[in-house]
Amino acid sequence: MAYFGDNLRRLMAAKNLTLNEVARRSGLDVRTVHGILNNPRARPHARTLHKLAQGLAVPVEELFQNPAALSTSAVARGTNPLIQRILKEQPELFDGWESADFHHLVQFSDRYNIQHPPELLQLVNSINRIRQLYPEILTILMSSYGTLFVKVVESFSAIVEKDQEIIP
Repeated sequence: MAYFGDNLRRLMAAKNLTLNEVARRSGLDVRTVHGILNNPRARPHARTLHKLAQGLAVPVEELFQNPAALSTSAVARGTNPLIQRILKEQPELFDGWESADFHHLVQFSDRYNIQHPPELLQLVNSINRIRQLYPEILTILMSSYGTLFVKVVESFSAIVEKDQEIIP
């Protein structure tokens, strides 16, 4: 899987560069850079990737990095060894994860004192399911049922908070 757009976005943010600045520095058309940023299926030519890397002053390999692996490095250091183990053994479970997802993983694994792989995998799968549901949740929240949906979620949350137990 290629991560060109994600990596380009990450590098642009790290270097505080705009789309136009990246295009100018790399000698590429703004539409080309825009296409890489916004098309997850983009397959830029090797020549284009080399120009981008030169314009960003990074090795071309930076454009091929798995963003989830990069995000996990900060989280994995100093966290519980079980999280480190699952990250190493099953990195595909974390594809597309952002720092907030890793924050939730650490937060909930600490909160529920998760110490066994099946429990942690259940948590990871739950976070992935939530990520899949984001578009549907947003649609509901934006509809006339939004207020009702929030009340239902808040009610269930209060019940679960009292229970504070993960079901095996």
